[in-house]
Amino acid sequence: MYLRVEALLCPALLPRLLAMLTRRAVAPVDVQLDRDDKWQQIEIILDGLRGDTQRKLLASLGAIQEIRSAELTDIAGRPLIASGKSGSLQGSVASAVRRRDFAGLRTSGW
Repeated sequence: MYLRVEALLCPALLPRLLAMLTRRAVAPVDVQLDRDDKWQQIEIILDGLRGDTQRKLLASLGAIQEIRSAELTDIAGRPLIASGKSGSLQGSVASAVRRRDFAGLRTSGW
């Protein structure tokens, strides 16, 4: 599973994300970071993110002001979110994390 985050350039954000994952007992397998003048894109491959932890993680990410968008995806890039107590994965996370529009700032796609 992949956690993809697009955010304003903030040197403290990556350590903050990794600490958040550690508190939830989620193991980051690999981390990729791409930065430009005002934006950073972080992709973290996760192991051990199950059930309601996905929703809680996305809610926590939504509270961080620097983050413009965040999503959990499978290996093929399809968006995922936990559904109910069964833990089955389906649907889209677009509504789970609010997207912020930073007018005048250039963004790049994944």
